[in-house]
Amino acid sequence: MTNNCFLFELLDAKTPTSDKKLLNMDQKKYDDSNFRKLLTEEITWPHVYMFKFIVPTNDDKEGQVLHLFPKGVDVSYKKSRTGKYVSITIKTLIQSPDEVLKYYEQAAKIEGIMSL
Repeated sequence: MTNNCFLFELLDAKTPTSDKKLLNMDQKKYDDSNFRKLLTEEITWPHVYMFKFIVPTNDDKEGQVLHLFPKGVDVSYKKSRTGKYVSITIKTLIQSPDEVLKYYEQAAKIEGIMSL
């Protein structure tokens, strides 16, 4: 099985240096078709997939992210040094690349969310 970080390295290798930063889901600057292709080619499905989001610590953004996923998923948190943001890592069994994209599309509706 391929580590998710590898996929982001592949995507990152095709991104100009000036554009390498966190993906602001509000702006949705990633290429769905390229990401779907990489997910299909590089991962054997079903797969325990790791999602990582960064949200402001206010306005229950953490709860909104967790509400997207089924209960019982593996969740870990890490607050930023200043405490203004929290990183949420979620590991869950995913059946297909389409399911991964569905979660990212739902997360994009949360104001201020960033994805790694």
